Amino acid sequence: MFSFDIRTSDRKGTFYHMSRWMINMNKKLMKEKIKFLENQISNQSELLRKLLSETDILNRSIETTKINFNFQWRNVQYFEDVEKSIYNILKYTQLLREWFSRKDIMDVGSGNGRFSYAFCRLGSRVLSTDISPEGLKNTSELCKYFPHHKILKSNILDFEPLDYFQHFDLVWCYGVIHHTGNAYKAFKNIAQLVKKNGYIFLMVYGEPRQERIEDYKELNEYEFLRKITKNITSDDKLSIIRHYHKSNIHGYFDAISPVINELFSWKELEDWLINEGFVDIKRTINSRNHHIIAKKER
Repeated sequence: MFSFDIRTSDRKGTFYHMSRWMINMNKKLMKEKIKFLENQISNQSELLRKLLSETDILNRSIETTKINFNFQWRNVQYFEDVEKSIYNILKYTQLLREWFSRKDIMDVGSGNGRFSYAFCRLGSRVLSTDISPEGLKNTSELCKYFPHHKILKSNILDFEPLDYFQHFDLVWCYGVIHHTGNAYKAFKNIAQLVKKNGYIFLMVYGEPRQERIEDYKELNEYEFLRKITKNITSDDKLSIIRHYHKSNIHGYFDAISPVINELFSWKELEDWLINEGFVDIKRTINSRNHHIIAKKER
C-alpha cells in the first residue's frame, strides 16, 4: 500500500495555485461573456434602427430632438477660438491647410457655426445647413463678412430632390447623424453630395471600447443625467447641467438633451462608406467616437 506525506505548507501552496487558476479562469469566462453580450447589443441595436426607421414613435422622437436643438442654439452659446477650430479640422480630416482654399464645402448640421466660420477663414466656399433657425441665425451673423458663405435651413433626412444641391469637395458632418433617428438615410443623402475624388468627414458616436473603463463611465454618466432630466423643461435641464458640469455645459447638453443618441460600431459605418463608393477610409483620432475621413471613388 502506498502512503503520501503531504506537508501542510505543500497543501497550502497547492490550494493557493488552484485558487489563482480558478480566479483567472473565471475572469476569462466573464470577459468572454461580456464581449458576447456587447456584440449582441450592438447587433440588436443595428437591427432595431432598421425596424424603427419610419415609425410614428420615432417620428415623435425626431420632432422632440429638433425642438431641443433649437433651444440649445438659442440658449447655450459656445464659440471656441477659430484657430482651435482650424486645428481640429486639419487634425480630423488629415488634409493640408492649403487644400481648403477655394474648395466647396458643405457643413451639415452646422449648429452655431464654429466650423463654418473656420472653413471660411481657410478660404473655402461654404454652405451651412441646419434644422435649427436659431443655429443658422448665429452662423449667419458669425460669417456675415465672407461673401462666399451661404446658409440653408434643411433637414438632413429630407435632402430631396438632390439635384437642388451642388456637389462638394468636402461634406463635413460633425456630430449629427446619430441624432436623426434614421442615420443610414441621413448618411446616404449627404454621401451623394460628394464630388468624385472629394471627401466626406463624419463624427459619429461610438460604442464603448472593450477594456476602456473611461468609455463606460462616460456613457453611464450620460445615462444618469438623461434619466434625471427626462421629464423636465429644457430650462430646468440646462440648470441641472450647469450644476453638474459648469466647465462643459455645451458638451453635456448636446450629449443628453436630444431624445435620439445612437451609438455605432466601426464595422457598420465602414460598410456604409464602402457601399456608397468611398475608399481610403480612415479613423483620424483614437477615441470612442468615430472621426472618419473617406474619399469618393465613384
